[in-house]
Amino acid sequence: MNKIIYPLKYEMRGEGVADLQEGLQLLLDKGVFQLNDTDRKKLGDKLSVERTDNIYGETTGNLVGLFQKIRHLESSGVVDEKTAKELNIVLEELGAFNPAAPDKQRLVSGQVLRENGLPLQGIRVRAAHETKQLTIRLGEDVTDAEGRYTIRYEMLPVGDSINLRVSAISEDGKTLQSSDLISNARPLETIDLTVPMAAAPVGRLTIEGAIVLEHWLPAERLKLRLYRYDFGGKATLLGETTTLAGGRYAFTFNPNGKAASLEVRAVKSDGSEIPLSKHLNELGVKSRTNLNLVAPSSLQPLTAEYRRLAADLTPHVGQMKNLAGAKENDKQQDLTVLNRATGWDARLIALAAMTERLCADANVQLPQEPVYGLLRAGLPSDKLMLAQVEPDVAEQALKTVRDAGIVELNDQQIGDFKKQFSTFATKARLNIPAPGSRSTYSELLKASGLSQDAQDKFAPVYLRHRGNGAQLWDEARKAGLDNAQISKLQLQGKLAFLAGNSEAMTTRLLNKGLKDPAELVKQDFHRSDTWANDVFDLAGIPQDRRANLTEDDKKKLEAVIPTAYAGDKVEARLNAYAEDMARKVRLSYPTQVVGRMIEKDEIMLPAARDATVTLINNAAGQGFRLGETPVAAFLKTHAGVTAGMTVNDAQAAQLQMKTLQRVYQITPGNEAMPVLMALGMTSAFDVMAYSEEAFVELYIAKYMEVYKNA
Repeated sequence: MNKIIYPLKYEMRGEGVADLQEGLQLLLDKGVFQLNDTDRKKLGDKLSVERTDNIYGETTGNLVGLFQKIRHLESSGVVDEKTAKELNIVLEELGAFNPAAPDKQRLVSGQVLRENGLPLQGIRVRAAHETKQLTIRLGEDVTDAEGRYTIRYEMLPVGDSINLRVSAISEDGKTLQSSDLISNARPLETIDLTVPMAAAPVGRLTIEGAIVLEHWLPAERLKLRLYRYDFGGKATLLGETTTLAGGRYAFTFNPNGKAASLEVRAVKSDGSEIPLSKHLNELGVKSRTNLNLVAPSSLQPLTAEYRRLAADLTPHVGQMKNLAGAKENDKQQDLTVLNRATGWDARLIALAAMTERLCADANVQLPQEPVYGLLRAGLPSDKLMLAQVEPDVAEQALKTVRDAGIVELNDQQIGDFKKQFSTFATKARLNIPAPGSRSTYSELLKASGLSQDAQDKFAPVYLRHRGNGAQLWDEARKAGLDNAQISKLQLQGKLAFLAGNSEAMTTRLLNKGLKDPAELVKQDFHRSDTWANDVFDLAGIPQDRRANLTEDDKKKLEAVIPTAYAGDKVEARLNAYAEDMARKVRLSYPTQVVGRMIEKDEIMLPAARDATVTLINNAAGQGFRLGETPVAAFLKTHAGVTAGMTVNDAQAAQLQMKTLQRVYQITPGNEAMPVLMALGMTSAFDVMAYSEEAFVELYIAKYMEVYKNA
């Protein structure tokens, strides 16, 4: 035999497939698959049918997949380069490629059919060597239920070639049909004969017709038996055949000139029989009777919808992947053409086209059949929307459509697809930009500085999380992340929030070596101008051009500022971005911000400036939040915040802290606090002592004085 080539896959035909099937049969015979006798015979019989049709069918694929498992290859059921190499190694060890010793053995085989395509059973077929002077019989055989014959013969003692002719012979010795003369016949020849309808065998009767299943598809490759009933209910087997394409069949038998009571039975996979007809008592002795029958669907359960659809579409589209380019418009009506050609609902054809289009996406790369099942179950065909589906939901959807006969997948295949789908969903969702940003979740996760292994563990946990923050970190620990890695993620998450989910700005903040985002206050990031300068630096715009931006500068800024910040001009977008980041810092760390303002004399205290700054910073470190936490109660339960301070400094700082608390609570923002403090208005009572007009006049005047250099 020839060596196995690649690629070979389902529905293929040709010499490569024939060589593969010959090799698989040898592996079966030699016990390579380690099967019991029953299973080996069963697979051998099924493989024989596919070898006869020269098609890479289900049994061929199953045997290839079994071989791949034995050799620890990916069990795909198709022959790729690695599989072909392993097959050739094993077959060579078994001596499959050793050249045969030269001998005189020759063989001719084929099939005898009637003009209507039905096989002729029980016909004698004769092979002969013919010259101008003589005819020498080489051998003969009798056709089986499928009309097939095989004749083995040897080279003649004289001469070095055979001029071969094959003939079908009737019972009375007349030639029904002969082949053309084949000069210099090869060692193996295949010759089919077609016998004219008028030349039916003398003395033999024929029952023919078609078998359809209850769902009205033809019953193909269904084994049938014809019985004659005699006195006492004794049943005698008259013949056996197998249905062909379209469910066609034929029995040819000799009634010996007598009427008979006949019955047609179907043979189940377990060998038991089921009657398809009632007793046929009225056939008489007509030479040919047409009998169409209906068989139970259980004899041949309906193939899954997707596989039937693919099988019917493939002859028209070439390969199913070509369906991805299908169009339906005024100029090109592919779906309509396929609907007319196959009879399939155009909606299902469109669904198959969407499946191929989705699977062809480089970021999807999922197998077609389960994806078709998901779409058939009503899941979205949009890649990003499909990625939002939980793997457990996809698994349940596949089991539902499998049970409905839409796809043909076992539990292991569904489990394998669930893993593939989970990988796809994670990757697709990570590639989605974070809200209001150009940066994707994947880019933000990489900015955390974690190893790839830690990122791979955290990503699915984050994407499926629906609870609070504490639950998220508990799940992260269960996934294998340690406390140090979780701390990195927590810091990176807080900074990403402050930076508007900008990966570039988040990375810039991380590079500052912060251990806590509150440290940003010490670097004045509660002010918008500080953020603006950082954005300029990030965009690579020098100080001397910031007041007069070039077009190139504007493009750089556009790329840095997250999309959530809109504006007619890039300067407006920058101001909105910088102010929002500063606002987030002020809202997140109000106590630290006020402490920093006192430290920089933006808020002028009448006394205990340094002590107040120390007390505020110590309190903030232990959870105090200005405007929310009661001062007296907090100081009473957190005596450690005054550690290292003198009694007088501590008392003075506590008084100032209470004053700042009141002012913070009555002002709309940090900008108003220095003004009220400068006016000596440290409570709502102080403010209400003035009329509205008087207060506004005082406030505006003091505001202009405080911020005259701003």
